[in-house]
Amino acid sequence: MVTTAEKGILEYKKAIFLKEVGKAAGALGVNIPKVKFWGKYDYHFDKGERAHIHIKENLICIAEPELNNMSKEEIIDTATHEISHLRYLDHGPEFRETQKDLEIVSWEPPSGTTGAFPRGYVPSKEEKIKNIRPIKYKCNFCEKRIKTKRCKYCGGYFCEEHIQPKEPFIGHPINKIDNKDNKNTHICSFAYSKYLKEQERKKREEENKKCDEALDSLSGKSKFRIYKIDMKKENKEYEKEDSDDDYNYGYGLRDYKEDKSVNRKQKEKKTIDESENYEDETEESKEKEDKEFIYALKVFGIILGLIALSFLVKWIFF
Repeated sequence: MVTTAEKGILEYKKAIFLKEVGKAAGALGVNIPKVKFWGKYDYHFDKGERAHIHIKENLICIAEPELNNMSKEEIIDTATHEISHLRYLDHGPEFRETQKDLEIVSWEPPSGTTGAFPRGYVPSKEEKIKNIRPIKYKCNFCEKRIKTKRCKYCGGYFCEEHIQPKEPFIGHPINKIDNKDNKNTHICSFAYSKYLKEQERKKREEENKKCDEALDSLSGKSKFRIYKIDMKKENKEYEKEDSDDDYNYGYGLRDYKEDKSVNRKQKEKKTIDESENYEDETEESKEKEDKEFIYALKVFGIILGLIALSFLVKWIFF
């Protein structure tokens, strides 16, 4: 039993064979022969024969069972072979060269490939395609004549039912997931996808900021602000204020330097005092440790003396 799929494949191969016969005949400069497809071998074909040509009748006969098992390359080879017989009856070298030329003519690049233009190629002026404006008086999705609103992402006009945008799907239809929430929506442009990505990025930044603040609070880091001061501007202001030698109400650069030197001296003095206090404390702690050590030795000597005295009393009286 022949299925519908097998019938469709056979019809497709028939179309390819007819197309190749027409291309080869046009390249050879002869009339395009008729083609007859035989459903059975019967007596018309010799054993192992795929196809043959009747030159007087200008007719090509081909068996459908053979065509069904042939690849595209084999179909092209059979078509060019039979057309070459219109020029040469035998299978000599001239016949083979003619068939090769026809095969080159029938060659087509595979689908998905691109070509390159030669140097100096100037493309012809093409007509400008007019921008199709969206219709306002009806929904661009359901095409109902109703009051519409403009989508701020794609610029189309939709009814209240389909005004909600939906991100366009890219990929194989098998991987597409149709949710119930996406029924009353319209497929928007990639501007909506860009907007969603930007919102996701902002949300991620806020979450990261909150996490950083939580970690800072747990680790005990104090918040502080950094103020940028333009010292050139400040110095100019200090020099202007310090120009009056008699009396200066402002806080000039000279006073700033003097305060800085005073602060440095105070810090140095503070460090010296701290070092002296630390040395005094270390000396006091050493003296205290020496006293404790001497006291422990005295106690240990008294205990040893008592033990020796007890042994002496036992030896004398007992």
